[in-house]
Amino acid sequence: MKKSTMAVLMAALASGPVMAQTEPPATPSPTPVSEPRRQPAQARFETCIKPEWPKEALRKEQTGKVILSFLIDLEGKVVESKVVESSGYELLDNAARSGIEKCRFTPATVDGKPVAGWQEMHYIWSLEEHAKPVPEEILARQKLSNKDFAGAASAFKIAAEKGSADAQFQLARMLLLGEGVEKDAAEARKWLEKAAGQRDIASSALYGQLLLKEGGHDEEAFKLLSHASMNNVPSAAYYLGICFEEARGIPRDLERAKGWYRIAAKGGIPEAKEALDELEATTASSAK
Repeated sequence: MKKSTMAVLMAALASGPVMAQTEPPATPSPTPVSEPRRQPAQARFETCIKPEWPKEALRKEQTGKVILSFLIDLEGKVVESKVVESSGYELLDNAARSGIEKCRFTPATVDGKPVAGWQEMHYIWSLEEHAKPVPEEILARQKLSNKDFAGAASAFKIAAEKGSADAQFQLARMLLLGEGVEKDAAEARKWLEKAAGQRDIASSALYGQLLLKEGGHDEEAFKLLSHASMNNVPSAAYYLGICFEEARGIPRDLERAKGWYRIAAKGGIPEAKEALDELEATTASSAK
């Protein structure tokens, strides 16, 4: 499976967050003598999270540069965004847009006073290296296809110990199901944590669900489910809806809960449709 490195950062921020911003030209003034001193908005990169490469786009090896523009309010929050120039792939455009929207900014200023305004930023998606599955992972899949579950679990474990996130997920799945091995939820949890730490999408979704059900790890669960939901995992979207409805790791927001339930329902999660119907009935009743 091909994996991506961090998107290339423009200018001199090669080891920092994966985005670059350009300063808009100052608006010409009819009175040069009193021309205001303008400073563009600046992204606070420590608040940014790297946009996640959509799984389908990565599988198809889609790359490119997208130019985005964000309307930054007086508090440095993004209140609106738009694609100025597409990368050529809607999935990449939307992923970059959704990721950078979460950044906080130092707002633009005019004569030292904060003002709202648009800020342009560039994001480059680039495949820099390709990681091939380790031999044991290939062997494990061959054994799976032959229904040799015990042999597959054994091979997946070797590959997992070598650091393969996909093998770690597969091994955790087999441990949870008791497929080829004895059921061991604690051991499965350990491998899911390792894979989720590598930002593996499927592992983030499953580990987030486990943490949410366990309780006591709501904030971590919310982050993991958000990561998976942004990469089109319907089950994660359902649990993210629960987070917003029940204030699990995030302040309660019923409208956002409904939004995630709708996404999960469209993705084929029947529980999401039931949760959405119940929530809409409840809010409609309370509004009377």
